[in-house]
Formats: sequence, structure tokens, C-alpha cells
Amino acid sequence: MKSYKPQKIEDLLFVIRKCIANGNYRETFHAQLRKNQRGIILTDILHVLNTGRNEKSKDKFDDVFKTWNYAIIGNSTTGFKMRVIVSFDDEKKLLILTAFYLEKEGDL
Repeated sequence: MKSYKPQKIEDLLFVIRKCIANGNYRETFHAQLRKNQRGIILTDILHVLNTGRNEKSKDKFDDVFKTWNYAIIGNSTTGFKMRVIVSFDDEKKLLILTAFYLEKEGDL
């Protein structure tokens, strides 16, 4: 039996940025935990989501939640490259799933 896979959001960055502008987003518990462990602040996550680009090759379908997880890549407010993984709940609220640095001073 083939599982149902919804289409990906076409105007993803527009939808993400509209959710942020309207305050229609939340961090998951996992995102909050990882953010604290990695020394990432919400301001940087939102900056990447507002200025970054969709890294389509890193998007993944989550079979458990039956939703797409989207990878957004961009620079933090201090210029470090970051990837933020987001999804949407049934009410179309933006869910911030996790965020991490791809490069950081000392890691290069």
C-alpha cells in the first residue's frame, strides 16, 4: 500500500516569512533543547528564515507526521552559516524543528 504524500509548498519562503511576520510560529521542544545546547538564539533562527533560501535537496518527508520538513540555509546575524529545519502543523502554523551551525569560528 502506497502512503499518502502531500505536495510540497510552492511559495515556501513567502509562506514562512508571512508566518513570522504574523507571529504564527513556534519552536518545538526539540528545537528549544538543541538551540540551548548549540548556543543559538531565536533572533538568528528568524533571521535565517527571513533571509535564507530553501535547500531543496535537504527537504525530507516525515512518514510519522505525514508532513514535509523543509531545510532553510542562510547566515546568522553574525554571519555564520546555519541550517534551520521547519515544518507546518495542521493549522498551517510554522514549526521550527531544529537549527544548527554549518560553520562557526573555531570549526573551520
